[in-house]
Amino acid sequence: MNTQELLDSFEFLDTWDQRYEFIADLGRDLLPLDPREKTEANLIADCDTRTWLTARLAGNPPVLEYRADAEGPLVRGLVVLLLTPFQGKTPEQAVA
Repeated sequence: MNTQELLDSFEFLDTWDQRYEFIADLGRDLLPLDPREKTEANLIADCDTRTWLTARLAGNPPVLEYRADAEGPLVRGLVVLLLTPFQGKTPEQAVA
């Protein structure tokens, strides 16, 4: 799902309950973390729910690849919302 599709989905949903459920469902779109990546180094500091994030350049041309996990479905969905504009983009596209 790209950024515009996310925005369109939010406009389509009438209530905050529907939007809440949609966000929680987005968590299944995260690229999974290997259990060995759930380390202190990948833990997001000061987050109320333990959340891990990794990033790397992958492919040719190199694009950003974020993988993450969190202990709760809502937080996983929120992570998807934050990463969607950058996932699969070149560093130059992400900065633009």
